[in-house]
Amino acid sequence: MSRQHHEYIKQGVINANPSIATLIGIEAEFERHYISVVFFTDDTYSTPVMVSTMAGTVDVSASDNGIQFGSLVNGEIALGSDSYLRPSVQGTIRSLRMDFSGITTLNGANNYRIYLNSHRG
Repeated sequence: MSRQHHEYIKQGVINANPSIATLIGIEAEFERHYISVVFFTDDTYSTPVMVSTMAGTVDVSASDNGIQFGSLVNGEIALGSDSYLRPSVQGTIRSLRMDFSGITTLNGANNYRIYLNSHRG
């Protein structure tokens, strides 16, 4: 029996690789995808920074070929409040990209962890 759900996780430093994080290797069998991000002060990912204490935006895009990226539903995460509408996409995607260059106030955030929850049909 094939899996109905898979969670992909990518973590790293916010200012590395021109502030863009790319998650690759997403399996084609999944067709519904929901994205979230958590920021941390440390590289052990033990001290989270609340998005309500940050400011700016994070742009999220996806690609079905790994070269051309397109926008998502709720693909711009507005920081500065307690919650945000989770970006999502339907259909086959092969990679996901987050651009952190729109963040204007980090409030101690140095690291990120991206969660991509993918579901079959």
